[in-house]
Formats: sequence, C-alpha cells, structure tokens
Amino acid sequence: MIKYEEKLSFHPMINLVFIVLVGTLAWTVRQEPGPPLLLIMVGMVLMVIPLIFSRLVIRVDERELYVAFGLFGWPVQRIPLDAIVKIRAIEYKPLLQFGGWGIRRGRYEG
Repeated sequence: MIKYEEKLSFHPMINLVFIVLVGTLAWTVRQEPGPPLLLIMVGMVLMVIPLIFSRLVIRVDERELYVAFGLFGWPVQRIPLDAIVKIRAIEYKPLLQFGGWGIRRGRYEG
C-alpha cells in the first residue's frame, strides 16, 4: 500500500519548446543545401534527452522508498525503510550546493 507518492516534471511549456526545436531541426533536414545530416541528428538527440529525463517519481510504501527518474522510469533506486537512519525536510539551492539539478550520488549532510 502506497503511503506517499509524488510525481515531478518540467512545466508543459518547457516540453513544448523542446518539441518545437526538434520539429524545426527535423524540418531543416529536408532543406537543400543544409547542415550535414550528422550534425542535425546530434542536435535532435541533444534536444530529446531532456524530454526523456524530465520526470521524477518518489514513492513510499510500507517496505521501501522508491525513486525513478525519467519518462521510462530509469534509473530506479529502491531503499528499504529500515536502512534509513534519519529523515528531515530541508531547503537547498541546487546550483550552489550541488552544481545543478539531476541525479547525484553520495550523502548530503547539510
């Protein structure tokens, strides 16, 4: 039984911007003469990556803390509740304290 669940994602407008950029790049492929196909494909991949990793799911049930990152739920981390020593709510500044947003490994003692 789920005791807590939270799903976080980019604002829909950010997703729309990425989709428009990918569409624009795809359209330029059809134009002659244009940039090399490899350059366009790399650009499209770089724009799709944020869409793929734009979601975070946090779930707590009676056994574990479950964290899944990305549209496809990868990577996943499962932490047994009995392995958690302490929990508290904190305010933090992602850019200053962690160098940005995203997956981080290690312990935060702040």
